[in-house]
Amino acid sequence: MREMHSMFNAMHSQFSEAAFLSGDSMNGGGHIYKRTVVEKYKPGRSGEAQFERYEDKTAKAFGGGHKVTERQQLYQNSGGYQKAGHERSMDNRGRKLVCEKIGQEERYKNYFKNLEECML
Repeated sequence: MREMHSMFNAMHSQFSEAAFLSGDSMNGGGHIYKRTVVEKYKPGRSGEAQFERYEDKTAKAFGGGHKVTERQQLYQNSGGYQKAGHERSMDNRGRKLVCEKIGQEERYKNYFKNLEECML
């Protein structure tokens, strides 16, 4: 039974990744875009299919001594749980907003890096 479960996971897991890099070597600038998606399907206790999905998108631009980053993350499963994050930063300062949803209940949380809430 364990071997079947492992084979099922191997057959129904999906991983994809795309990346793009572009640069201007004369001015020391450029940008990067990366997207990763992982999906996993497995049989539940009563035989119904359960899934988990994770997605990560990152975009970075750099030049003139600065780096700007934007990142979006998403996790969801068949149990109705969802968690999403959206992060933006410039050099060593940034903000991340995380939203968690369980059924009808939603929770939001802000994270700051070298910023104060009143600076927004």
